[in-house]
Amino acid sequence: MLSRTNTLRKLDNLTPAAVTWAEQIDDLRAMWIDGTPTEEIAVRLGRSVSSVLTQVVRIGLPRRASSGRKPRNPEAAAVKKAPVRMNVIAFPVRTAGDAAAHNTATAVHKARTCLMCSSSFQSYGSHNRICNRCKDTNSYQAGDAHEYCIKIA
Repeated sequence: MLSRTNTLRKLDNLTPAAVTWAEQIDDLRAMWIDGTPTEEIAVRLGRSVSSVLTQVVRIGLPRRASSGRKPRNPEAAAVKKAPVRMNVIAFPVRTAGDAAAHNTATAVHKARTCLMCSSSFQSYGSHNRICNRCKDTNSYQAGDAHEYCIKIA
C-alpha cells in the first residue's frame, strides 16, 4: 500500500508542478467528453480526483451519470412508490351540515346534588356541582365557601 507521500511523488513525476489549470483545460474537456473515467483523468493531469471534479463544475462541463448501482428493471425504477405512512389514524370527514347539526344540539342537563346544601338541582354540565341558590350567597361569592371547602354545620 502506498503512503500519501509516495503517491504525491508519483504524481509529481507525471506532471510538472508549474503546470496550471489554464494550460490543462483543453485536455480536461477532451477527456471528459470522451468519457474517460475521472480517476484516469486525475492521474494523467497529475491532480486529485476532487480537484478534477471541482474544475469540471467550474468550467461548466455536463454531468455524468452516477456510477452507482443501476436498477435491474428500468421500468420499475421509473415508477415511484408513494411513501408508506405508519401509525395513521383515519378520522371521519365532517361536512358543513354535520357541523351545523352539532352546534344546534341542545345541552343535556342532569339531576345532581349540590355539594354545599345537598339539595337536588339540574346541572347543564359535568363541571357544575353547586346550585344557583348557593352561588348567589355572599360567602360563595367572596370565595370563603366552595365545593372543596365545605363547612358542615
